[in-house]
Amino acid sequence: DNRVTVTGGNETYTFSAYSGALESWKSAGQEMLHGPLEPYFWKPANENQKKNNYNLRLGAWRSAAGERTLIDRSESVQDGLAKVTFEFEMPLGAAFRLAYTVNGKGTLQVEMQYIPLKDDLPLIPKVGMRMRIPAEYSQIEWYGRGPWENYPDRKTGYFIGQYSMSLEDFKKDYASPQDNSNRSD
Repeated sequence: DNRVTVTGGNETYTFSAYSGALESWKSAGQEMLHGPLEPYFWKPANENQKKNNYNLRLGAWRSAAGERTLIDRSESVQDGLAKVTFEFEMPLGAAFRLAYTVNGKGTLQVEMQYIPLKDDLPLIPKVGMRMRIPAEYSQIEWYGRGPWENYPDRKTGYFIGQYSMSLEDFKKDYASPQDNSNRSD
């Protein structure tokens, strides 16, 4: 089969058996995703980065996640936790492991581990994941620094806590594209 499905509580998660992407998340029967949760190693250049040849220097990462090759997949259930693990290699000389764990209540934990396979890789712009959610969602809640956007070089004035706000207030519109809406730690 080309899909792996894990259920816990009212949650059902369906993963692509080959790409490792979370393709469907149903909560009480309602689809929560409008696009897969999948690895992503790129971010568009901000205004400062455009001036330092960012796209040329780091461009190999733009399509790296999409060029991944599945090396191994394993599934296990232990101590009430269902775990699906994917291991991938990318042509530019790096690998990563993606593990999804679901408990009996349906809570999903996602872990990704990046593994460089050679010393001369270009700097990696981002290690993360991306997905699309329904447009009608208008609130965001997070645990980290806040409530306003902050970055590693200017975060000490923002305290770690549980925050919530409207998406309209969460994002910032800049005159020129910049890193946007980050919350550290």
